[in-house]
Amino acid sequence: MTIFIIIVIMLVVWVYESNNVSHSKPSSEEASNKAKKSDLKIDSSSNLTTKNESESVIKNKENDSVEEHSFKNLAKSKEHTESNDPLVNFEKLKHESHNTFIKMISEAKIDSSKLLKVKIPDFKVFPDSTTTIASVVGSDSSKFAVHSGSEGVVLELNKLGVSSFWHMTHIDNLSEILSKGILSHNKAHTNYNKLPTDISDSEVQDRRKFKRDSVFNRFLHEYAPLYISIKNPMLYVRKESKQELVLLEISPECLKSQEFIFTDGNAASNSTCFFKEAVDLNKLPWDVIRSEYWSEFTDGKRKKCAEVLIHSYIEPKYIKAIHCSSHRVFFDIAARGVRSTNVKVSPELYFR
Repeated sequence: MTIFIIIVIMLVVWVYESNNVSHSKPSSEEASNKAKKSDLKIDSSSNLTTKNESESVIKNKENDSVEEHSFKNLAKSKEHTESNDPLVNFEKLKHESHNTFIKMISEAKIDSSKLLKVKIPDFKVFPDSTTTIASVVGSDSSKFAVHSGSEGVVLELNKLGVSSFWHMTHIDNLSEILSKGILSHNKAHTNYNKLPTDISDSEVQDRRKFKRDSVFNRFLHEYAPLYISIKNPMLYVRKESKQELVLLEISPECLKSQEFIFTDGNAASNSTCFFKEAVDLNKLPWDVIRSEYWSEFTDGKRKKCAEVLIHSYIEPKYIKAIHCSSHRVFFDIAARGVRSTNVKVSPELYFR
């Protein structure tokens, strides 16, 4: 009996230990399943990484192409709807000037390094369809900077060959101008120690007195007036008085100190338009402005008197030179106490 009890106890212990082993060690099938699950996790992680990398590559490509896409859509006319053909969206630019072309690119805020490779279709200013922006602005993308405001106007004027503006005045006004600057009509009649000697046409001044510009809505008499071309109808009318006139050569840098506008003709005329942006310089009648005479052009007299109007004075430091018609006037200037190395005898600037 005792032996039987011992055998039963040993059998129970053996069964108990067998159960513990089966729980602690996985079966071959379970081990296989776990291994498959582990491999699946690794594959899943690997696939996820690959997917992320692929998405990153695609995103980068999309970023690269969005520059060109933006460029191709920037010229789309407001009247046009979105087109599947990106070149259709270039229609508006095809007839625009170089300045407008550059402005529209600038407004699109496109990375210039991407734009350098973009081909330009059949533009009036870039007729070769294989032309790239790189060939227009140079391979150095830093040269593609588009400037706005006064800096942009000065840069564009320089490209157009305009290195000076002009102001004509009576020799009696020279001392005051060198002291206080070129003042607007309104300021000149209140800030100068004595009333300026007026060489202007009284009827024209009456029109300017009550006329406002279309940019800032100021009266023209609130601006100091300059000409882009000095050999103009105004100087021609005063050719018999050239011994009394001095021509002040003004640096375009003066635009950076005050608000300004420029015109496509005599500011007093109802036909004249007013501008302030660099891209609008192409709207000026440069053929007339650069011509020695204006009679051969339609509306040439008005156009030749294109102006730059500075609000409301021009500092003396922007006067590059004082030109006079003869040595007699030169010595007259010196006798008035003007001591300047910038006084020049320049008869070629006057009409005979």
